[in-house]
Amino acid sequence: MKAGEPVNTLPASLFDSLKSLPGFKDNHVSFYYAHLVANPHITIAFDGLPFKNNLHWVALFISEKFPGSM
Repeated sequence: MKAGEPVNTLPASLFDSLKSLPGFKDNHVSFYYAHLVANPHITIAFDGLPFKNNLHWVALFISEKFPGSM
């Protein structure tokens, strides 16, 4: 993040990054993307995590919102 940049600025490649995560259905990725867009502070934390932790965060969210789907 740069000085003077709004805190709610989303990474330009956020959706592409989510789509590249293996093992998730399109509707799950879209739902998680909507969650990140609505919660920029979570997006900032998510974007700073290593790949394996991104997978874990998405899996936790999807299993909570779509029980039995994974």
